Amino acid sequence: MDTRQFIDQLAAGESAAAKETLENLISNKAFEALDEYKKQIASGIFNGQTEETETEEIEVQEAE
Repeated sequence: MDTRQFIDQLAAGESAAAKETLENLISNKAFEALDEYKKQIASGIFNGQTEETETEEIEVQEAE
């Protein structure tokens, strides 16, 4: 799924499918960010580093 698919669904008036696609896109982005953060933490632990990393906060709003 990609952003283009989401836009196409919106343009076609397929709001239910577009909502699901958007939720999946946001979820995938959040899991990717979490996975990267876990890798950074694990790298710091196993390499003996205590360096703090900068993270990006993602705000997710639930659809009504």
